Amino acid sequence: MTNPEPIPERGAPADQFPALPAQTVAWLLRLRWIATGVCALSIALAGAVSALQPGSVACLGGITAVWALLNLAYTRWPAPAETVNSRVAAELGMDLLVIGLLVGLAGGVSNVAFLALVFPVLLATAVLPERTALAMAALASVIVLSLGALGAANVLPTGVLSPLSAGAIAARSAGGIALLWGVTRIAHTIVELSRERERACRQDAGALLLANSELSMVADSVGDALFLWRDPENVLWSNRRACADFGCGAAGQMPGCGGICPHRAVVLRAMENNEVSEHETEVDKAGDARTLRARAIPLQGNGGVPDRV
Repeated sequence: MTNPEPIPERGAPADQFPALPAQTVAWLLRLRWIATGVCALSIALAGAVSALQPGSVACLGGITAVWALLNLAYTRWPAPAETVNSRVAAELGMDLLVIGLLVGLAGGVSNVAFLALVFPVLLATAVLPERTALAMAALASVIVLSLGALGAANVLPTGVLSPLSAGAIAARSAGGIALLWGVTRIAHTIVELSRERERACRQDAGALLLANSELSMVADSVGDALFLWRDPENVLWSNRRACADFGCGAAGQMPGCGGICPHRAVVLRAMENNEVSEHETEVDKAGDARTLRARAIPLQGNGGVPDRV
């Protein structure tokens, strides 16, 4: 059995945070491709309906193309395990900058699309150390403030959007930053609760494995052959003596058991009668004549009906 991946403790520093698994990295890359495709489609639609100036459409298309090239590079040259977390952090930071450029050319905070800056921060909160996620939130806040300042100075294009007053831009910027940090904090709390629950489940599973190991040691020390049957044809568990005497195979099979398995009948009788049943017979295995005594004890399931023996 392979060891489970460690679950990071609350607020674990980056150098103690486990490397992200390949599945998570691939999932992030798929999300990045989806975002690139949605962005390209939105730009094409905006250009078709003249919602943006032609120069802005060309710039937006160029930035989106660069974003797609970055995705290709991430796919072609994956990061080694020892640097994968730093690579993902750099990729999410680059995504923030790209989204900031796209939103700036589409009207800045006058365009509600600036709230898309929340998504890279949420992804960082979900998969990276807390300090890295907070750094991402700070970078997103700086981008929002920059977009607000440029919009108040009438530097950013607005397309068909109605220009906002300086006060409205300041209010929208402040609201966007408040929303950004609020959502980030909520997401961080949810992620930590999920990690705590997973950690508790793994601890419980470890305790069960330890208890099972101890019970197996006790069962193996018993001189008799012990089996746990679901029905007369399916063995759920057996101790070492049972395997040594009768042979134990996969999926409850007992190869070579043949005529020395009269206990199948006693198992059936115990299940049908819901009472302890015994059977004794003479067996001869490889010239070794001996008496085999089988004792079947039904185990009560739901409703008092025996479901194992």
